[in-house]
Amino acid sequence: MTLFADKPAALAILRSMLIEAAGSYINVAAIHNDTLYRKLLAAEKSAQRRLRVFLEPTKVFAGEPTAGELAALPTGALWVEESGYDYEPDRWNTDQWGYLVLRNIFVSKVDSVQFVYPAPASALFTIPPSWIRLDKKAGHIRFVPAGTAMSGATFSAFILSAMYGGRTVPQMIQVRYTAGLADAAEDYPDLIDLIYKMAIVLAINDSFPAQSGSISSDGLSQSNSLDMSKWQEVIDASLENMRDSMHGVRCMVL
Repeated sequence: MTLFADKPAALAILRSMLIEAAGSYINVAAIHNDTLYRKLLAAEKSAQRRLRVFLEPTKVFAGEPTAGELAALPTGALWVEESGYDYEPDRWNTDQWGYLVLRNIFVSKVDSVQFVYPAPASALFTIPPSWIRLDKKAGHIRFVPAGTAMSGATFSAFILSAMYGGRTVPQMIQVRYTAGLADAAEDYPDLIDLIYKMAIVLAINDSFPAQSGSISSDGLSQSNSLDMSKWQEVIDASLENMRDSMHGVRCMVL
């Protein structure tokens, strides 16, 4: 899937923007539609990697999905695999309420959270949905026990040895969820515009245009220049600002 699934419409916009931006430097008409569309898709993937956000709703599986899980996905649905999250005792022995930061933001749905201990398959506990407190944009989860879901037998399956052993257990917490922008065109039209501009830079760079040129006629002259480094600086700054607005303040404590 892509944000530019309507290929004819996307190409019409991209070609028009390319003519306006660089029609004096490259022969836009000579660029094949398939080539131009590949540049647009490449720009889309580049933006996704640099923003560290899925640009469309994407199902995230904890480990390799089963054949049944894949068959249940709608046709063309996007999905990825990720490893589990480490069980850390401090998350449960303080007021953090099992605070868990997911690797992806803009979480629209949490399908399941399971605690899987490295032991026989019976050592598994599924967190009841009513316990889950989700910050959707940030992708943060806290667990607040509610109701009578936690019986004595269930709690033993909740890995008492890990809970009270004071040990970190690698990849014990397995989360299945859906993350990504629900409607990028509606909520982030500036992102769509930015991807088109990134595709334009890719197309121009492929043509290796002259950095400057001049035209003389009847004693009159006109010069022009094309500085792609300035274009790239504007794109980089726009991506940085957008990443900040999506992820919030980023800092590191040493």
